Amino acid sequence: MAFTGTPTITRLGRLLTRITGVSVAHGVSGPIGFAGSGADIELPDDFPQLPPHGLTLSDVVLVLPQFGHHPGGNEATHLHVIKTESPFTVEVMNDSGHASSPLEIYVQYLHSIIR
Repeated sequence: MAFTGTPTITRLGRLLTRITGVSVAHGVSGPIGFAGSGADIELPDDFPQLPPHGLTLSDVVLVLPQFGHHPGGNEATHLHVIKTESPFTVEVMNDSGHASSPLEIYVQYLHSIIR
């Protein structure tokens, strides 16, 4: 598992989920997917899975990884977010030479904003 720690998944609304309690090991990516996908971290069962007509899930799902407060942590870690379709998966990639500080990852379905 590329994520270290125990994920805490908190629903902040029907379209917004926060993930805390994890870091990403160095040189790897951690997958986030829908419930039942087998990803390291799975979104709640009722997280929207159908994009509006003409768009893909990559278009309407916003993923924002942030560094949580961790005194003495390494906030200089460089993270990338990579989204793929079929099945939809989000990879949080750490391409630095060291593990990340604890993360706070927000996953938001943007349909209500772009509608």
